[in-house]
Amino acid sequence: MKALVIILLFVWSFQLNAQSNSKFDKDVAIEMMALNNSFSFIKIFGSDSSIIPNDYTRVYRSGIVGLDNQYQIWSKDKVAVISFRGSTSNRASWLENLFSAMIPSTGKMKIKGYDEVNYKFAKDTAAHIHAGWSLGILSMVQDLTYHIKNLNQNGVKTIIFTGHSQGGALAHLARAYFENLPNGIFKTKNQYITYAFASPMPGNKVFADEYNSRFASNLTSFNVVNPKDMVPLLPMTLYNGKLFDPEEVADLLLNSNGSIAGMFAMRLVSKWFIKDPDAYYIQKAGHDIEEEVEGFIGELDMPKYCRDQSYTSLENRMLIGPFEDVVKQLKRDSINIDSLKEIPFYSNNFDIQSGGSVQHKPFNYYLYLLKKYYPEQYALTKERFRVID
Repeated sequence: MKALVIILLFVWSFQLNAQSNSKFDKDVAIEMMALNNSFSFIKIFGSDSSIIPNDYTRVYRSGIVGLDNQYQIWSKDKVAVISFRGSTSNRASWLENLFSAMIPSTGKMKIKGYDEVNYKFAKDTAAHIHAGWSLGILSMVQDLTYHIKNLNQNGVKTIIFTGHSQGGALAHLARAYFENLPNGIFKTKNQYITYAFASPMPGNKVFADEYNSRFASNLTSFNVVNPKDMVPLLPMTLYNGKLFDPEEVADLLLNSNGSIAGMFAMRLVSKWFIKDPDAYYIQKAGHDIEEEVEGFIGELDMPKYCRDQSYTSLENRMLIGPFEDVVKQLKRDSINIDSLKEIPFYSNNFDIQSGGSVQHKPFNYYLYLLKKYYPEQYALTKERFRVID
């Protein structure tokens, strides 16, 4: 009996020590945000070599699946990073965002060309999740499972899920999906960690409460947010029991692109003027969008939509920014933008920082993590990339 007590105390002490060692690691966060910039750097510069941190090796880059989804796997020592791409300019990608009616967190989904997926994102059956981002993850899980098994065979047990914007929501849902798989799928007991950036809200309050209790409370899941970035406020919902301040919403609408503005407007209309807002939202952000989605990926067999719009933020929100100096510099340079864009290198660098969403740009998130934690490195990085500041 005494020996059993000693063993139990040892196990408890080991678990407590392991949990106490979990924390927000600023160096890991900077590395993750650099890896998340790979997608835009390849698109704009044709290469991501200038942004990838030392010692990271690309293990795999997926093809385009689902609604213009893609992910990459990176490795460093015995740690693997799975980085999900954020929204693209492709209409399919924005349909995934707008497909924001909620579905149960446990159920079945059938996507044409894939086996039917039995999924579970939470233990509590009252947890509901975003239909579009769930579809995005479920279109990738078969491929992800295969590659995680390969990582395990190579001795990798620690896996970080990361992503910016839509990619951040996918990172949270991927974590929830793999944490809730039944025993026996993996022979190895994996340790999952999440570093999301500018992530919108993936589920309702029940989902958020469970996710926070299981993963945020032990400091293994984080969401880095710029307070001037509107994307973490999406999908628009009740906040602390009331609607967002109308003046705040109006300001966000005036400074956003049409797709995001439409999403805001639809929620405002459904909550303020419609007799049955849940039914209205299920029709507009569920059935109507589903028809358009099927035009891109074929027939879908979706779970029944939930009468729920209570999207709730996940905890461990680490604040950086706002990126005011970038905005000021852009305003100062606005008169000379056309002439500056005649210089190819400046034009490319201008693209990764500017546009209609300065406060949301992934490269600006990377820069301001450096500015917050390593000012000298921030200055060197600005000089290296000739960025606006």
